[in-house]
Amino acid sequence: MSTGHPAESRHSSASIDADALSRFTHDSGLPTIVRVTPNLYFAHFRLVKLLPARAIIEEAQVSGKLRPGDVVVETSSGSFALALAVVCRNLPYRLHIIGDRAIDSFVRRHILSLGAQLTIVDGTRAALGSQRARLELLHRVRRNYARSFWPRQYDNPTNPLAFRALAEYLRRKIATIDCLVGAVGSGGTMCGTVRALRRTGNPLRAVAVDTHGSVLFGQQDKPPRILRGAGSSVMFGNVDHRTFDQVHWVTAAEAFASAHELRMQQGVFTGATGGAAAMVARWYAQQNPKQSVIAILPDEGHRYLHTFYDPDWLRAHEVELLPPPDKPELVARPDLAAKKWSMYRWNRRSYRAAVGNDPPAGVPAWNEQGIA
Repeated sequence: MSTGHPAESRHSSASIDADALSRFTHDSGLPTIVRVTPNLYFAHFRLVKLLPARAIIEEAQVSGKLRPGDVVVETSSGSFALALAVVCRNLPYRLHIIGDRAIDSFVRRHILSLGAQLTIVDGTRAALGSQRARLELLHRVRRNYARSFWPRQYDNPTNPLAFRALAEYLRRKIATIDCLVGAVGSGGTMCGTVRALRRTGNPLRAVAVDTHGSVLFGQQDKPPRILRGAGSSVMFGNVDHRTFDQVHWVTAAEAFASAHELRMQQGVFTGATGGAAAMVARWYAQQNPKQSVIAILPDEGHRYLHTFYDPDWLRAHEVELLPPPDKPELVARPDLAAKKWSMYRWNRRSYRAAVGNDPPAGVPAWNEQGIA
């Protein structure tokens, strides 16, 4: 059975200063607050996944699940891989990332330069479903190590708990918070932040941003999805559906166009999911001028200079950037959301109550031997 492409070499990182990395994880763990209009704010992160990556590794150290000499093994093709590479290099722990072909060159270069090892799922296995293929390979890789630790960002409760720090930070920076808008992938960022804000009695409204062809909020899995950082082909345990008042599905072209507009008109340089969240939040703030609205922009745009910020890449992927729409189309059911910005009133219901059937199977409950 094929186990994927050979691991890419683990580069020496002696030139990387550990104190500088420590300052980086501390300084960039929380966002810059940008006031856009009288009732709209952006919480703009350098890398939002640093919060759960650091919290998960630290909790594992304290609990004894992670010990000196252990190898951290995780599946990720995006921001969590980069965040783990920063955290593990700083502590230090060896890190082995299982990714797929969608991992962009920025993440690939940076995690290797930080000393991580990277193995890519081969095309044959990935055709069966990227997430499941990566999980299968992860457990085969773990058997090669005497001791390893799997952070399990998708169902580890420390992921959403890490965002209590963000909730407290937002409360200090913004006196009144009426609505939080953000993309949903693993579920940790939005569900954890909303839960912490509501714990103080805040009747906060929560707006989820997903993309078409994602199973998280009632659509059928339809890969490939070129809008990275939102959506999934499998259900994640950290997605608490009762968190959300509204769900918006945004196309990749709409998200890209919004990110370009933010960069050109306001000097806010963010990734595609940040562009999607900003577009939805701007509309919501206009509809509710007496409410204070915050959009989570989870990363900066530098890693996307060779993807959706590159005209040649857009042409190769047949993406045409048109002005972002002014408003979403309201749909009666999630499966009716067409290939344009669409919105559904979720009303803090369970998946079954909102969609009418049980959610699809989630990430398999693997045991430590990698047996589902």
